[in-house]
Amino acid sequence: MSIEILTELENKVEQLIKALEDSKSESDKLRKEIEDNDTKFTEIETQKQDLEKELDSLRGGIEDRQQKLDQAAEKVQAILQKLESIE
Repeated sequence: MSIEILTELENKVEQLIKALEDSKSESDKLRKEIEDNDTKFTEIETQKQDLEKELDSLRGGIEDRQQKLDQAAEKVQAILQKLESIE
């Protein structure tokens, strides 16, 4: 083998090593990004569940208030009917 062939092979091996190192670095970067995104997703999912619970609670409060308003309206109507019958 001539020195040129060995030098060429050495250059190719160095290029492959560099490409492998670059690929490994990119892979590590992407893994980290995936982990970060998973963490963000989990946080958002937790916030969503908390908001859904709060919304359900608010809906329940609104329904209770609506029932109380309906009952008050019925009482007012009954009082008005009594007043009309007196006149």
